Amino acid sequence: MRNRKNVVIATVAIGITEYLFYVNIEPYSIYGFFRDYNIIRLFYMNEICTFYHNIGFSTYVVSQADVLLVILILVITISSFVVLLSAKILKPYTKKSVLSVVSGRLTYVYQLILYKSPHMYKELHKCIFTSRGKWAIIGMILAIIYFSLSDLKYFSDIENYNDKIYLKYGGQNYSEIANIVTEKKNEYILVQEKLIELRKGYESGEVSVIVYAGYADYSKSVAQSMEAMKELDDKIEYLSNLKQESDIDGYLMSDRGYEQIFGKESVVRTVIISIIMLICIMILAFGNVNNEYRAKMNELIISTKLGEKRVYVHKMTVCALVSAFVSIVVCLIELYIMASHYGLPYLSAPIQSLSFMRYVDINVNILQWIIMLIMIKMVAATVVAVILFSLFYIVKRKRA
Repeated sequence: MRNRKNVVIATVAIGITEYLFYVNIEPYSIYGFFRDYNIIRLFYMNEICTFYHNIGFSTYVVSQADVLLVILILVITISSFVVLLSAKILKPYTKKSVLSVVSGRLTYVYQLILYKSPHMYKELHKCIFTSRGKWAIIGMILAIIYFSLSDLKYFSDIENYNDKIYLKYGGQNYSEIANIVTEKKNEYILVQEKLIELRKGYESGEVSVIVYAGYADYSKSVAQSMEAMKELDDKIEYLSNLKQESDIDGYLMSDRGYEQIFGKESVVRTVIISIIMLICIMILAFGNVNNEYRAKMNELIISTKLGEKRVYVHKMTVCALVSAFVSIVVCLIELYIMASHYGLPYLSAPIQSLSFMRYVDINVNILQWIIMLIMIKMVAATVVAVILFSLFYIVKRKRA
């Protein structure tokens, strides 16, 4: 009876609040969202379907009627699901919801599988679930996503223009860009010579100020376009020197995106992510060691033949494997966010094609270099996990 009263009171309160929003908020107010998507407005479906109202999402435009229809379907679906889960199964002396019955069956099946599984799998379950390592992993992933998204950089118009040229005309065969740069150079030289000639004519009175000023403006635009080509010219010269010094056929490509992914611009982000991963591995290692001590099972394990050694090896192996897997997941999430923003062009290019990687002595392409970085981080996470687990185990053993 009390629940029914609470439902009635909550329904009336929500209805009054929605009505006040609908009546008092102007259609084009900054709070118009609370008027457009309102329960009271659903009673005016004829008005919604008759008058077309655009709603923009990025580059997509949809009608308000479609949005309201989708919201209504979601509300009905979620409400039906909640009602089904909260329904009580009437049995003598029991009040179990559908959700509790389903979760109980699933727990029973999982425990049965866990009982028949190898000891290593049981240790994996304890590392992730019993010691609440899953919350450390989830928190770490959310932090990685936040810091990766907040570290994204947006380039200037000239830099974006050059990046488009790299993608369209660059790569292994960049003769077309070289021809464009040469043409711009020649045009710039001719314009400067012509400007000097017009300046002399203007000073002698043979050229009018209108002609001279107009050509001066044109020379400025040519100079600006030449400034944009300077980066391409420097990169072509770098690849030429790379071929002469190291006999490496580099690709003409932009350094900007990769410099943000694994260059000097990524140092701060990499340090922050490494600290977050270290904290997560510490939580996993400590929780894995503390499980038996918290359950008072350590004395029983020590008393069995080879029990302590066997459990120690299994726990350390699981901790190392989970840490390695987590490091790979973190690297892939970070790489996906960076690649979605900057792109990963010319993965087959030699790593020396990037000017900030010119002193790398190994012959690998960009894709192989990225895989090497991921593997190094995975090995580092595994070693750190083994060290931390061993330290926590020794300390806990002495205090026990």
